Parts: sequence; structure tokens; C-alpha cells
Amino acid sequence: MLGIGSIAELEAQTAEGKVIPTEVSKPPYKVGDLVVQQGYYIDQGNDQPRLNFRFENNQIRVYWIDADGLIAEAKATTGSVHFDKESVRGNPNYPLNPLPKKTGLASVRPVIPPHNFQLRLLVKSSEEAEATAYRFKYSLGMDQAIDPTSKSK
Repeated sequence: MLGIGSIAELEAQTAEGKVIPTEVSKPPYKVGDLVVQQGYYIDQGNDQPRLNFRFENNQIRVYWIDADGLIAEAKATTGSVHFDKESVRGNPNYPLNPLPKKTGLASVRPVIPPHNFQLRLLVKSSEEAEATAYRFKYSLGMDQAIDPTSKSK
């Protein structure tokens, strides 16, 4: 058990009526799971969940992470990743499909390490006419998982 002394203290940890988990979940995730801090985060502003681009077993995953570090319901139904051609071996385009239970988006094909890329992420909900694009650099250190419940941050 990490950091919490009693069930009463765990139940007392609420934000907007939800219990905040004290232990990190493992994939596949469900909405409300606490996850390790990993990958690249994109601030959406206006109290919206952050987008989180990461690799799990060398496959692309895009999650929406709320202010408490929990998996939020995905705000997009489709997407794609376009790596700069110099950054990746093989086809630089990776379509993203919905994960079960609206937890995020995922690639089917693996991405061969090392994960050090310039890329463009496109995400689109069924209500949007156009996809929203984000361009960023993903570097090797971003694959490192950090336990958010660890006392040594």
C-alpha cells in the first residue's frame, strides 16, 4: 500500500465526488484509472484534460488525462501520427483507432525503438469537421515511467 494509512483516509480523498486511486493501474486502462507519468503531454486549457502521447509495448497510445492524473474519457474518435521521414524506419504514417471503453486512441502497428522523433499528431472527434494537429518532438527520456504515488519526485 502506498502513502495512505487507512480506508477512511482513502475514502476522504475525493475531488468532485470521485475517489482518487492511490495505486497505479496497468494497461488496459479504464476511465478513472491512475497511470504512470510518461510520454509527451499537451495542455488543452480551459479545464480540459491534457492529451498524453506515449508508447506502450512499442505501440502508440493517446490518452486524455485529467487534473488528478486519471484517465478521462477520450475526446476524439480517430486520429493519426505522421513521423518525419528521417525519424522512423518504414511507413511514417500510423492511423489511430479507438481503444475499448473510450479510454483513448491506439496504433495497431508497433514503432521500432529508439523512440526519438519529430512528429505530428492529428486527433478528431465525430462532431468536428477537421482534425486538430499538434507538432512536437518525442525524445528518448519520455519513455521513462514515473510513478505519481512515489514520494521521491
